[in-house]
Amino acid sequence: MPNLLGDLILYKTQECLIKIFQLSLRFIKLGLEYLNILENEKSVGQLC
Repeated sequence: MPNLLGDLILYKTQECLIKIFQLSLRFIKLGLEYLNILENEKSVGQLC
């Protein structure tokens, strides 16, 4: 008899980890964009 509950828990855990991973990638991307904006503002400030 296959261990369906164990498989289901494993599947749900993997699904959850993938979502967490995607969210953290999105946060990293947002953070990098924010840093780019700050850098651009600094260089604009130096030009003026």
